[in-house]
Amino acid sequence: MLIVQNISPRAESLGSLQTAPVLVPALTQAVALAAGSPGNWTAPRWVPEVSCFVFSGNALYVFSDDCLQLWTVTAQYQLNGWTVNGSDLYNQDGCVLSQYDLNALIKNTSATPETAVNFKTHASWSSQTNPQSGYQALFADCAGSDLLYSAPTVLNDNSGNPSFFVLSGTGTVIPFSANLQVDPCVIDRTGRQCAVTLLAAGSAIDADERRI
Repeated sequence: MLIVQNISPRAESLGSLQTAPVLVPALTQAVALAAGSPGNWTAPRWVPEVSCFVFSGNALYVFSDDCLQLWTVTAQYQLNGWTVNGSDLYNQDGCVLSQYDLNALIKNTSATPETAVNFKTHASWSSQTNPQSGYQALFADCAGSDLLYSAPTVLNDNSGNPSFFVLSGTGTVIPFSANLQVDPCVIDRTGRQCAVTLLAAGSAIDADERRI
């Protein structure tokens, strides 16, 4: 079903502003899902690049435009949040950030992320160079406060090069690229800059390499 939603004002003349109605799809029927904690459901987000809905509760759900459940991504640590940029889905599971290709999920050609990184251990993984067991190995040695990371955030400035950020529980802003390479300059809440080695897919960073 299509609903009319006002998105942004459009200048029709120098003296007036008109609101341009935009047609956007909406879920129009009930879907059966496992119950989550009260208040933790997000509104369905329409992803026009791949014609699907994404939303979360106690898990991350991908639905088709005709309300068919396509995929469920269950957290191994805890679901801290997610975001979408184009056809890429970014999911923060505790201290592990994973990048999924929604096209691959919908076409059922892949059930694993494209890339992933553990912000606590600095280990990273890529589906191009490592088997699925390597992805599962990222989920180790993290508990309690190690899991406190925000949902990923994307900032688009119309330059074609979006910026991505995650906030750690200690107040550190972690910038990274679309393919989960961590920016070499990480700024913490005190404004100091921490120089870190660039994360490449399949590589790992020793904690001693970080300096303030």
